[in-house]
Amino acid sequence: MDHFDAADTGGTLERNRQIAALITALADMERAAIQPGDSNAFWKIQGKMKAADAIAGAAIPLQSGLQASKVLKGVGAATATLVDEIIKTGTLAALVEKVRAANIFMVVHRAHHRNTCPPPPPPSHPPNNNREATRATWG
Repeated sequence: MDHFDAADTGGTLERNRQIAALITALADMERAAIQPGDSNAFWKIQGKMKAADAIAGAAIPLQSGLQASKVLKGVGAATATLVDEIIKTGTLAALVEKVRAANIFMVVHRAHHRNTCPPPPPPSHPPNNNREATRATWG
């Protein structure tokens, strides 16, 4: 995604939605890692979500972050920088890094869990209703 073709309005508006999806994904990853009481991070995430909504609903093809910040309410300088990065590279380095870190954490956590935790014991009594039967069957 090196540039936007302004003549291809339908495709470019779809790319607006793709830009919004990447920004939303970044906000979701940040939300998952937010520390309790970190109101600054909370508001940054809210800002990204608001900007992503504005970008997804934009009626014009976005060609730069500066353009987005000038014509769309809710898109500030920080989000404009993200838009520029997506337009230039097709992705967000911060999102790629967060996904990579989450994947590494899950692999390490699963390996640790598999090596240190015994398997769960079987149910100690027969199920006495359908809910318990389902729970016992599905684990």
